[in-house]
Amino acid sequence: MQENNSFTDKSILIIDDNKTDMLLLKSILVEEGYKSIYTAESAKEAYQILETNMITAILLDVSMPEIDGIEACQTIRKIYRHKTTPIIMITADSSDETLKRSFDAGANDFVTKPINLVNLNSRIKNIILHKEKDKMIQDQISSAAVNEIIEVITHQWKQPLADISKRVLKIKDAYQLGKIDKYIFEENIDKIDKDAHELSKAIDEVKTLSNIDKKTSTVAINILVKYALNIIKKSYKNRKISLQMKEDENLKKILMLPNEFVRVLLNILINSQEAFLQNKNKQTKTVQIIISQDDIYTKIVIRDNAGGINDENISKIFNPFFTTKNKKNSTGLGLYYCKQIIEQHQGGKLSIYSNNNITEVSIKLLNHNPYMESFSGEKN
Repeated sequence: MQENNSFTDKSILIIDDNKTDMLLLKSILVEEGYKSIYTAESAKEAYQILETNMITAILLDVSMPEIDGIEACQTIRKIYRHKTTPIIMITADSSDETLKRSFDAGANDFVTKPINLVNLNSRIKNIILHKEKDKMIQDQISSAAVNEIIEVITHQWKQPLADISKRVLKIKDAYQLGKIDKYIFEENIDKIDKDAHELSKAIDEVKTLSNIDKKTSTVAINILVKYALNIIKKSYKNRKISLQMKEDENLKKILMLPNEFVRVLLNILINSQEAFLQNKNKQTKTVQIIISQDDIYTKIVIRDNAGGINDENISKIFNPFFTTKNKKNSTGLGLYYCKQIIEQHQGGKLSIYSNNNITEVSIKLLNHNPYMESFSGEKN
């Protein structure tokens, strides 16, 4: 009984221009115990429901006038909040061509008419289970990738902690030798206070980064880049890596998920740092970040001269669990996570190019992103 309730409290949308068929299907689901059922007699009516409601699964008739089920499925996949909502196509035509077109449009499954109740109920439960398992796996991947970033950042705390300890010891020694004076005392106390302030700020930043949220905000991309650089700059300075940033003037703000984007930047910057450590590049170590914007896209390029990536590795670079780092220190989820965030969560594009000594990571984000707008409720 408990298992049934875990499914029947989900929201189901039925889209069918045949009112008789739609009401029959609704009555079948009500009898099965489903409590939250929405209905639409056209694709346009369905779009309005989907814009304002969180639907768990969609039952979509293939054959409809004006906008058929195939076209409707393609459009639904462009609505950010329903980019991965399970869709079951309902069709009297089970030909290979119709099924292929349905799956190409983004459908997850199909049932044929006349509808078999047991088959339909089983398929609804199956796609809901798969969606929940996928979400759980994605959350675990996000947590692992975020933990890897935090581990690198918190490593930077060792130096200010060592400095604080050293200065406390210096004051203690001076006191015991009777040589403490106002100058020594105030100089060391000021530096301890400064280090403690920086540590406090770093802890706040880690708290922010560890919060795996989905909050959208309209922000200037250069501000987020500078924020990420400020977090990583000490680690870069300790390793004598030069950070350079170039940006277009008058960058317009765009709607995005800023917290996730900062984590993507940090992941890429940490990868560059690791590449320098592995390749032991003797020439000047440089990471350049170039931000540009045209009428359609905002583009962020991160370029380093850390030795490049060979063809074999670059073809697998976005695979989950693939890593060129020391496996004790890496999950191999960093770049896989970055690609998921940019392309699945933010509707952008992330690519990597490498030639000789140079590696270039390119991120392209739409200035007016329908996925983001539907997710946040904002309209331009």
